[in-house]
Parts: sequence; structure tokens; C-alpha cells
Amino acid sequence: MLAVACSRSPAKSVGECRVADVGAERPGDEVRALDQDFARQERLEAKEESFPRFDNPGSPSLVPKADPKACECVAKLQASRFEPARYQEVIGEAGRCLGRAGSDRLWRNQGCLPLSLGLDPRNQERVELEFVCGDLCPNNGKLRIAYPSKTHMECEDIAGLPAQEPLFREYDGCIVAPLRDSKCK
Repeated sequence: MLAVACSRSPAKSVGECRVADVGAERPGDEVRALDQDFARQERLEAKEESFPRFDNPGSPSLVPKADPKACECVAKLQASRFEPARYQEVIGEAGRCLGRAGSDRLWRNQGCLPLSLGLDPRNQERVELEFVCGDLCPNNGKLRIAYPSKTHMECEDIAGLPAQEPLFREYDGCIVAPLRDSKCK
């Protein structure tokens, strides 16, 4: 005789089932044991959810709750027009609001992003402040100013800088090219 016990964790979008061969003798004991295993697993998952998990940082369910004061601070950078000459200034101010690159504070405040910074006057494309973290989050987390949702070819067409994910060297978004000082050659 087979016994099936199923569970659906609130943290997961799908459930999990286990099947056990309980024989004809005392099938209730085996079913209770399976139920206890699921209960134990759910308690462990609940404990893990109280800490940030870094296995998939981009997943909305894993993004830590941001400090409302940090979000209010960085929201002041929103504008209808992005001035490329202010690139470093915007990154610096966002870092003061949210945390410096690689910090736990920036990791926690990533929920304030993406943030619209307006249109780039050079190509009339929308520009956003984004949090990116490739490998080993939060230590490699950083802020960048990018054109959202652009393919590699679209990025080159609008004079953006194609970004590469550091570990696998795959295309990872389209960065806004900052203005260069005209005196430098």
C-alpha cells in the first residue's frame, strides 16, 4: 500500500509530495511520519526566510524590505530629463542614500529601485537607476544608470554601453554612456 503526503509552503509557488510504501501494517504511522517531515521542513524554511537569501537576488520574493527614508532620499533624484553630465553626481548621491557598492545597506535598500531618472536628451530614451548584483551578493552589488529592457543590438543603436555579467560574460543590460570631459583627449 502506498501513502502520499503533500505540502505547500507559503514561500514556494508549488507544493511537494512524497510517496512511501507503507505495506498493510499500520499505514497511519508512516503517513504521520511524512507529515512530521513536511512540518519540520516548513519550520526550517520559515527560519531561513527571516534572513536574506542570495541564491537568486533578482527574485522579488527575496528582495529585503527597504528603509523608507532611503527610498525617500533617492526619490529626489527623479526628473523628467536625465543630464548625462551629472552621471557621477547621481551615482554618488544615490550611494549616500542607499549605501555604497558592496554594502549590506545597499543590498537591503535595493527595493527602492529601479528609479526613473528621466529621458536622455541625446537619444530620447528612458533612463533608470538600477541595482545589479552578479555573483556573491551582496558583496558585488552596485548601482548603475541604464536604459531598461534593451537588447544588445538596441543598446548599440542608441549609443549605450553593453554591460557584461562578470562571471559568465553574458549580456547584462545597457549602460548609459557618461559624458566625457571635452578637455581630455
